Amino acid sequence: MKITERETQIYQYIVEYMQEHMYAPTIREIGKAVGLSSTSSVAVHMERLEGKGLIEIGPDAPRKIRLVGYSIVPNSMIEELNRLRAEKEVSE
Repeated sequence: MKITERETQIYQYIVEYMQEHMYAPTIREIGKAVGLSSTSSVAVHMERLEGKGLIEIGPDAPRKIRLVGYSIVPNSMIEELNRLRAEKEVSE
């Protein structure tokens, strides 16, 4: 399964957006982030990502994207875990 550079950009943006916001971006937000002004172009790339099994797109909902086999952890939780880990290392 070969993934194009544009598909990689879109996928990475979706992952980063979901980690930050805990919900999926809209097609328009994705397009703006990766430099595509046409929402239909974004939709085509997303359909290809879905066909490759990387995402699932729900029907008729602008934010209905699911990352297949990927669990999202909020950035704030990652920061807190890193802080706790650092505190533990200092106390040992």
